[in-house]
Amino acid sequence: MSKSSNPAVSAKVRAMYGKRIKHADYNDLLSCRSLESVTLLLKGHQSFSAILSEVDASHVHREYLETVIRKEYFRDVLKLFHYLDRKDRQFLDVIILHYEIEEILWCINRIHDNGVPDISFLDFRYEYFEKYSKLDFSRLGAAKKTETLLEALENTPFENVLQPIYRKEGDLSYSAAEHSMWAYYYQTFYAHLKKFYGQK
Repeated sequence: MSKSSNPAVSAKVRAMYGKRIKHADYNDLLSCRSLESVTLLLKGHQSFSAILSEVDASHVHREYLETVIRKEYFRDVLKLFHYLDRKDRQFLDVIILHYEIEEILWCINRIHDNGVPDISFLDFRYEYFEKYSKLDFSRLGAAKKTETLLEALENTPFENVLQPIYRKEGDLSYSAAEHSMWAYYYQTFYAHLKKFYGQK
């Protein structure tokens, strides 16, 4: 990371770290016996009070709660993009990749499980992903069949990851897709480490 970007990034990271859930908070969460009590506890934490202020704890669905929290996580992390030089920003492309994989896996899960609520990151889209990702999230979110989802991934690295599974199995099971997608993610992540920061 360049010297010019480091102070700003360090300040931002320290602020984010200061708002983290502490060990005692996790213990409190473990003692909760319902999603409502988990939601109420998070609503009282400084990291989540704002984003959960409009959430009705008595009627919240787990998928909805997870999606709101993940969205805020990505929002915070991607704010760092503003303070990075071009080289460091390229490295943080792995954050975008992580987001893309989670969204694709959610789409695959929904295709095979009618019980998955019709909600995803798509419902919390904002300009960062529009700007930095090359995926068509609207098309992905509308996919109701495996074939349609694969068509939406044409000419992307994910097509090369998922097509072999589809050809072998005749479908795209969530477990096989999850294994291959995260294997691809970590291969890419470590390749980025080596490329931008050397062997050490």
